Amino acid sequence: MVKSIYPRQIILPGGYYDNDNGDITKIKILPTEDEIRSDRPEFLPSTDLDQPYFLNDPVARHLNTQFRLLRYNIFGELKEALGGLINTITDNPTFLDNSKLSLGDMRAYPYTKAHISYVSFNRSYVEAHVSFNQLHALRKKSAPDRRKWWEDSKRLEEGSLLCFVLYINNKSSLLFLTVSEKCTEISQGIL
Repeated sequence: MVKSIYPRQIILPGGYYDNDNGDITKIKILPTEDEIRSDRPEFLPSTDLDQPYFLNDPVARHLNTQFRLLRYNIFGELKEALGGLINTITDNPTFLDNSKLSLGDMRAYPYTKAHISYVSFNRSYVEAHVSFNQLHALRKKSAPDRRKWWEDSKRLEEGSLLCFVLYINNKSSLLFLTVSEKCTEISQGIL
């Protein structure tokens, strides 16, 4: 096996946005808005042990590498899609009115005109009821057909990750939520 002997630059994580840190215990699991908006590529370490690294301890290096790669595998595409959406909205707020809003090739779906209609608090969680405009493709269907479509759909199943994007006065805010219940009750005016 031939190894390279020329010096290589060690790229260090930290300081490029609010959730960029060399210490993985200081990295928030869910991406922050500053991180999502950043055009700086995320620090992704190599699994090749012959590559230079900023940590000398092999166990710490392994944990650091696996955490960063797993987090990227989970949130990388989402961060890219949300970053594109937020930057597009900032440049052109009327883009939100587009009924064919798309987040690219990933399995994520935009729900326009979403709003929080009810919030309750408990010692261990906060629950919010989120409502949104009916999907454009379903608007001409009858209420029972829409209900059946939603019940058969895998969308918004329990445990799904949601990102509520609030945009007011040229400023966006993000709120990550997890679906605890999908309600398709006609009696509540949902369909």
